[in-house]
Amino acid sequence: MHQEGPSTRSVHLSRHIDPGTRAIVPPICANTAFAYEDVETWRAVALNQVPGDIYSRNSNPTTSAFEEKVAALEEAESATSFATGMAAISTTLFALLSPSQHAVSVRDAYGATYLHFTQILPRFGVICHVCETEDHEAIEAAIEQGCDVLYLESPTNPTLKVLDLARLSAAAKKVGAITIVDNTFATPINQTPIAWAPTSSSTAQPSSWVDTGMCWAAWSAAARIWWRGSIAIANSPALRWTPIPPF
Repeated sequence: MHQEGPSTRSVHLSRHIDPGTRAIVPPICANTAFAYEDVETWRAVALNQVPGDIYSRNSNPTTSAFEEKVAALEEAESATSFATGMAAISTTLFALLSPSQHAVSVRDAYGATYLHFTQILPRFGVICHVCETEDHEAIEAAIEQGCDVLYLESPTNPTLKVLDLARLSAAAKKVGAITIVDNTFATPINQTPIAWAPTSSSTAQPSSWVDTGMCWAAWSAAARIWWRGSIAIANSPALRWTPIPPF
């Protein structure tokens, strides 16, 4: 069976014809709040019982169109976009880790990410293990000793070291850990870590293309990383619109 490539998916997937205007290019929805006929309908939307938007910090039609396209490119179930790459990374970590849980990462992670594992997360009671980037045996040993979240980056920024994502995510699956992969350098055009990670475990994938303001987290788990709206690191609909047609 013929499979669509990333170029075709970036153009055609998640493209909808606006029912009111018949426009094929998603418009920029710059408004903050959305109105409904009655409180009951508003409540149903707020509780995710029916589709809709309440407040643009949480969701926005333009942002949703961008996220649908990103999810398609990442071959993920869903995606959430952020104002910056570090916003995607920090929100994902704080959403998935709690005090006394264990996180395993690598020494060559992006500088601000490295600080999360060496200074920030430990302050909140998260036990962090930082391994030499190319020592796969040491990473696997740290996972076996106890791991709730495995955080990888490949290629690393800026040292360009490459990890065996399939091997390490398989080790994480054995202990029930969640695998997170920073895919900034490769982008979903060159690799889709979600395809390599076990489908039975959650996989979050923070990515950021700073030049166009595109930053997101895509995952194969059913749970949505909902902290974005709660800690006010959402994105601008205008920035999300730029790469949509086609990408």
